[in-house]
Amino acid sequence: MKKKKTKTKYIDDGHTVYNMDGVGGARHREDKDEPKLSKKEKRAAIRAALETYLPGLLMVVAAFTLASLLIFLWLK
Repeated sequence: MKKKKTKTKYIDDGHTVYNMDGVGGARHREDKDEPKLSKKEKRAAIRAALETYLPGLLMVVAAFTLASLLIFLWLK
């Protein structure tokens, strides 16, 4: 016969394993982290980001459309 495993009861003794103060996300970000860009530089940065990410986004949308079309034709 197998012996039953005894579950150990966890007793909270109140000690801290790691100090979690200051962990919380973007709320604690300081203003000096923001880059100071002029209007022209900001537009150039946005345009560069769009030129970088737009082809990948369009490929994902095209693949989803193609998969949907194939499923529609298959189930028809």
